[in-house]
Amino acid sequence: MNYEEMLQSRDGIASHREQLPIGTFYKKQINKNYHNVVGLKSELTDSIVFCEALKADMQLTEGLAHPAQLHFKANTDSSGIYELEIEAGNYQTFHQLLTNNPAVVTGKNYTDRVVEQLASILKCLHAQQVYQYCLSPQNVFARKNDNMPMLLWHGSLYKSIADKRMLYEGFENDIAPEVLNGEEADERADVFALGRFVSHLHDDGTIPYEYRSIVAKATSPNPDDRYATI
Repeated sequence: MNYEEMLQSRDGIASHREQLPIGTFYKKQINKNYHNVVGLKSELTDSIVFCEALKADMQLTEGLAHPAQLHFKANTDSSGIYELEIEAGNYQTFHQLLTNNPAVVTGKNYTDRVVEQLASILKCLHAQQVYQYCLSPQNVFARKNDNMPMLLWHGSLYKSIADKRMLYEGFENDIAPEVLNGEEADERADVFALGRFVSHLHDDGTIPYEYRSIVAKATSPNPDDRYATI
């Protein structure tokens, strides 16, 4: 078996791929069953710091029984951890959802319900002094039955990674400046991330009037100018 055949055997038959900060999300078919997985970036899995943080994140997630929290396990081979396998279900990223069905945001109270769901899980995380940091549409999942948001991994558990820009490469505009600069960050970084997420929800239209001033204040580069809590 050559290297390409070995990878195909390991990864199964892959469907559409979506880039996340930590890797690539896709569905792969193994023995006629589809699995939701995230193939992790090799430059991250080569880091002991990242792998230890990932184990801590998985342990935290296992004990978090919130409807907006996805659970996962780490798959390994002879080289170590190479992917995350997400709990069974039918998911897509919000980027995929908004690309395939941009009109979803026009549904009655849809933005309100999405924001309420995200605020709820962020409050749950904050109670444990855990912060999300990145709510880019590629980093927030949507259940296909109701298009409600779900989170997978949690940024503050990876704060020991010295180069934050490597962790969030390509998503820097959605991350609070203090996080990218390696400074101490708190719930105000999640206020920034949530503001950017609401803005992305309406990339193809206009942000609802009632959210405009909120988003503007939430995404201030100065943490002290943001709302203090979700």
